[in-house]
Order: sequence, then C-alpha cells, then structure tokens
Amino acid sequence: KRAYSIGCSSDPSIPGFETLKELFDFSVLEFQAVQSGQPIREPPYIYFLCPDTIYKPDEEGYYILPLLDETYYFCGSDGSSKNNCIIDGGFTQAQITPSHVEGYVKHITGFFGIMFQGSNFVSIRAESSNEEMTSFSDCHWTGNTGFATAWSLYAPPPTPSPTSSPTNATVNSVDTVTNGTDRSRFLFNENDIISMSLVFTDCTFSNSYYNESSEFPDFYGIVNVRGKLILDGCDVYNNSGRTSIASENGHTRIFRSTVRNNTNYEETISSTLGKTDIIDSQILNNKGKHTIYMKEEEFSMTRSEIIDNYVTRSSVYVVGGNASIVETSFERTNFEEQAYL
Repeated sequence: KRAYSIGCSSDPSIPGFETLKELFDFSVLEFQAVQSGQPIREPPYIYFLCPDTIYKPDEEGYYILPLLDETYYFCGSDGSSKNNCIIDGGFTQAQITPSHVEGYVKHITGFFGIMFQGSNFVSIRAESSNEEMTSFSDCHWTGNTGFATAWSLYAPPPTPSPTSSPTNATVNSVDTVTNGTDRSRFLFNENDIISMSLVFTDCTFSNSYYNESSEFPDFYGIVNVRGKLILDGCDVYNNSGRTSIASENGHTRIFRSTVRNNTNYEETISSTLGKTDIIDSQILNNKGKHTIYMKEEEFSMTRSEIIDNYVTRSSVYVVGGNASIVETSFERTNFEEQAYL
C-alpha cells in the first residue's frame, strides 16, 4: 500500500517507472500533496525502477531528485542489481538537496540495486546538510568521467589556525613506519561536520577515469567535503585520475572493503583536516605518488593490508595530527619510503 507504480510495459504486474520523467512527475505530485497537508500516502515513499531498463538522463532531461523524507528507490521489486536497472550518461544522475520547504526536514534517502554508468560530471551530487543521510546498497558505478563519481559538498571548509606540534603515533606490528616530524597539527572535531552522510554498502566503483577532453582539470573517484563517508563491503577498482577516495574536513570510514588496481597521478586515498578510519580492508596493486596520504588528520588503520602497490614517493604518508596503525601488514611495495609520519 505504501509503494506507488505505473507498471512496466514489458510486464504490468511488475511495479516500476519506465522513464525518469515519470518518476520525477510523480515525485513532484507527492511532494505537493505533502506540502498541502493532504499526502497521497504515508511514508516511506518507495519508487520502483523497471527491470532490464536503461534510463537516459541526457535524452530525457531528468535525473533522480528525492523530494521527501524517507524516499527509497528500488531496482525491481526486491532492489537487487540482478534486475538490471541502468542509469546511463548525463551530467548528473542523482542529486540530493535539502528540503526547500521551511520546517520540513529530509533525514534519509536510499538506493537499492541500481547501476550508474557514463556520467560526464558527477554521478551522485550530495549537497544536503548533516541532518540528512543517503545510503546505497548493492549499487554499482562504472565508466564515469568528468569531475567525480560521488561528491558530497555543502559549504567550503574553514581555515584552521594550526599550532606546531609533533605527530603522535601509535604503531603496532609494523616496523616499517617512521615517526617524527614537527608540523602544524589540527585536531578533528565532529562538530565541524556540516555536510550530509553518504553510506555505501556492498557497492562497486570501477573503470571510471579522467577524460582529457573533459572541461574539468581533475577526476576524483569519491569526494567527501565536511561530511561523513562510509564504505562498507565495497570494491573500488580499475579507476584512474587524481585520487580514488578524497576527503577534506570530513570523517571517512573504510570497512571490510578493497581498493585495488587504481592508477592515480596523486594518491589512492587522501584526506586533509579530518578523520579517516580504515578497518579490515585491503589496499592492493594501486599506482600513484602515495598509496595513502593524510595531512593534519586523525588517522587509524586496523587489521588491514597494503600489498603490491607501486608508489613514487611513499606507501603511507601522514603529516601532523594523530596516527594509529595496528595489525596492518605492508608487503611487496615498490617505494622510496615505506611509511613516513
């Protein structure tokens, strides 16, 4: 009773919207009904995409734009990527914005089983506040170019006034880490988080790259600015550009995930003026100046592996802040410095 559909032409018994325009039009209808105080249905607001369907934002002139709190998008009736719902091309494929109605707050949005491919700017533009979280489960990105695959940005970061302090490091079971530089130090504060949270579970990010014909000077994989980013059980592989996972003034958590076979002209994973936790993960076969680059950061790496990476400068480079590397192995890395803190 809570899900609305118009039915797929291939099988009307399967709930789903066949075009992004149909999806958008009904989203606006529901939004206006809620705004008028006469909602069509109670939340959650569940929308189904049709199985074995390719959606074309460029051709339709529409992308996914959640308007109501507790909005969820399912590929097919069960939200599985096996149902083959593909959003192909487009400047943007989904955009998350704060509510434009005073007093109405969006808290959560979810995507299940959707494939995003071929975006030429940013596939996922997450531009809401820290009151909102968007989760992606069993979603997959491939062949994106432009600026980034996913971008969380709400406001420009502040400029802290750092004080001179040596790096504080706790190192366990790793004898290849060197501690000791006197650099400016910034202590991360959760209150600095003003952007929204992005949570990716069992997702993949692959074969996205910097296109030399693009109007943008760099390509990033996932960008988190002053928000929270969680990768849980994800696989980031075969991408090329500046950085695969980048964060600034945010909190990034990489858990049970693999980052492999990426080629970056800067770092595979980088973060500045924030907090990064890497837990039970593998960083394998990546190329770049640094595998991991942390500046003025609260950084921890636990029960993880850094294996077979090619770096021109260092495997793990941490300047300022606090670092804890526990039960983490470094193996077969082509490096100038294994780890420099």
